[in-house]
Amino acid sequence: MHTATGLWMTHHGLKRLQREQADLQDWLGHIKLSIQRAMADHKKDKEIELILFEKETVANRLKRVDAVLHQASVLPSVWSHKTEARAGDTVYLRHKDTIRALTLAAAWNADPTSGRVSVTSPLGQALVGRYQGNKVRLSTIDGELEYKIIKIV
Repeated sequence: MHTATGLWMTHHGLKRLQREQADLQDWLGHIKLSIQRAMADHKKDKEIELILFEKETVANRLKRVDAVLHQASVLPSVWSHKTEARAGDTVYLRHKDTIRALTLAAAWNADPTSGRVSVTSPLGQALVGRYQGNKVRLSTIDGELEYKIIKIV
């Protein structure tokens, strides 16, 4: 049985996030220059506040991207193949450019923080018996999310 934790993503998804990281770092550099110019030109406090808000927003996004990149692993291109998801299998799910590995486990052995999901949980029930290529819809606090099963190992 293969168990995986962390955040799996495609090579393309990883490169896209790395480009976003570089763009955000450049943007922060430009914002810092804007702050210096605004202070030197004695701009109004409201204009400086807007620039500082922009800086905070970009810095927060950069922190989130850095955290994802720190946890990310590139999804292997070649895997063994199983057809139907069942307890003990690791299911690779794609949502946009992000791929996540979850292992289906018995209720007593489940630990969602380490990627082991109970087959009796709503997510586990949605995955058991499904096949590679199937789409799974999940209701979350953030609304409906759709995942595609890209591999079962």
